[in-house]
Amino acid sequence: MCVGRLEEVKNFHHVIGIMRDLIDDNPGLRLKIVGDGSCRAEWQRFAAIMGLKDDVIFEGMQSDLVDYYARAKATILTSTYEGFPNVLVESLACGTPVVAYNCPSGPREIIDNDVNGYLVNYMDRKDLKLKIQCALNKEWDIAAIQKSANRYHPDIIMDVYKNYLEDQIA
Repeated sequence: MCVGRLEEVKNFHHVIGIMRDLIDDNPGLRLKIVGDGSCRAEWQRFAAIMGLKDDVIFEGMQSDLVDYYARAKATILTSTYEGFPNVLVESLACGTPVVAYNCPSGPREIIDNDVNGYLVNYMDRKDLKLKIQCALNKEWDIAAIQKSANRYHPDIIMDVYKNYLEDQIA
């Protein structure tokens, strides 16, 4: 599954481009893309050209993603850049591993390789395919994945900010 704005910076076409090979190795595999944006029609045409019209499903905007995360084998993030990728933490909180490009900020702070997902060499589609395949083949410890998201719980983050501000005042 991919979640986010359907804009060039998200590079969801990278995942669409490797789906045929992934499906050949994993019959029945489907890619769900949740979100909307200016690239939707272009990426739908690309999926059709690749013979993936029925295998790449564009879900549009969704207000509740819990069921999507819960049913996904992995959440894929292929962004050129990120600030703080909430999608990754949301996925982990639901027990779903993540596979993400090691873009300049964000994923490397969240992903613990082989515990809650895999970092992919930046913009490397061959490594993306390999890491997605690894994620599909691995028997994940769901509790460990969920636990890895705990450090981003609002109560913990508020304590971090509070302590920081108290240190600055002292």
